[in-house]
Amino acid sequence: ATKTSARSLQSPSADLPVGLFYYLGVVTLLHWNVVLSFMPVYSQGLLKGVHWLGGDWGEWVPLCYAIATNAMLAVTTNRTVAAKLGTVGRLYSGCIVSVISILGLLACDRLLQDVDKDFAMFLGLINIAILGIGSSLLQGSIFGLAGGISPRLSSAVMVGQGAAGVGTGIVGLPFGDNRTASAMCMILSSLAALIVPFWFGQATRSNSHLRLVVLPAAERH
Repeated sequence: ATKTSARSLQSPSADLPVGLFYYLGVVTLLHWNVVLSFMPVYSQGLLKGVHWLGGDWGEWVPLCYAIATNAMLAVTTNRTVAAKLGTVGRLYSGCIVSVISILGLLACDRLLQDVDKDFAMFLGLINIAILGIGSSLLQGSIFGLAGGISPRLSSAVMVGQGAAGVGTGIVGLPFGDNRTASAMCMILSSLAALIVPFWFGQATRSNSHLRLVVLPAAERH
């Protein structure tokens, strides 16, 4: 039993921060899945079915999100930009940007009920584009960290992303057109993202795998 324990401690998979990366996986797509699960709150409620170029809210949202996500991905793959931001910088800024976007979307629903619907659509899509930027920063940094440590962590991230989709989908089925439920989920998803810098910072100080990848050599011990 003693030999088995010793081998376990020496294994590269020992002390992997799996729980943290499950959680990071949830956070990467939680805001986006909240948007998808509560589409009717905006398409039928706030915007009253307004169309642009033949497309409604449900058709413009994925387009704006995809354009912003891929544009930000193109920017952050530039070596100069990647070096300046750093992996942790992208992680933390992704959390902040995502929170700003989802709370901005909540503010649109609460404050723009009586304004011109085209204006409301415009501001809503701006927030969706900001969300795409935040998601790109989050996913790029988290998968980069996971890939630098262990494939097991990459799997944990993907499981977390799936859990975020399933969880919000279950809530959205009965409450997808409920403004109160939408607001609560947006606030909770924002709080979930704000936990990341604190948990990740603590984990970096206590976990040898993260220290090796994140910290400069002079600060690892």
